[in-house]
Amino acid sequence: ERRRLARDLHDTVKQKVFALSLQVAAARQSGADPERLQQRLSEADALVEEIQRELADLLRELREDAGAAEDLIPALQRRLADFSRRSGLQVSTELPQTLNLAPTHAEAVLRIADEALANAWRHSAASAIQVSLRREAQRVCLQIADNGRGGARESRLGMGLTNMRQRAATLPMGEFVVNSPDDAGTEVSLIFELGE
Repeated sequence: ERRRLARDLHDTVKQKVFALSLQVAAARQSGADPERLQQRLSEADALVEEIQRELADLLRELREDAGAAEDLIPALQRRLADFSRRSGLQVSTELPQTLNLAPTHAEAVLRIADEALANAWRHSAASAIQVSLRREAQRVCLQIADNGRGGARESRLGMGLTNMRQRAATLPMGEFVVNSPDDAGTEVSLIFELGE
């Protein structure tokens, strides 16, 4: 449980605090331009709200047992919109209208998506990201691909790839694959069985 909590904090709060620090640094560099300063402060406010929401979700998850299935899609759409606004990267999606998963499975998918997006933003020099989520019979496939420089390596990405692999392993028949040839972008794939 402690390891899972450490992964959750790394994949959510740490990522958002990193983004917040970038906004604060940009605000400091805005100099005498009040419009630019106001824009940076608005972005920082939005990040603080996201951090509060993530912490509330983590606390709720710690208090509750895994319960009834929940729809993954609205939460994923919110995160993708927040990420696109915060990063300035174009995010295109191919998502089903609904996908009900056990809460712990939905949380694992969301955390993997968060980490893959954060890695694309910080490490790939990408300008666009494609997110695809499909259900094929009893299997679910999430793919996140960027148009960046590729060459993703475990050592460069810190705990990110390790955390994604560990999360994938918590899903029924979970498989996690990274395809990242040099100069050809990175594609992260998560495949798992729909379970009880």
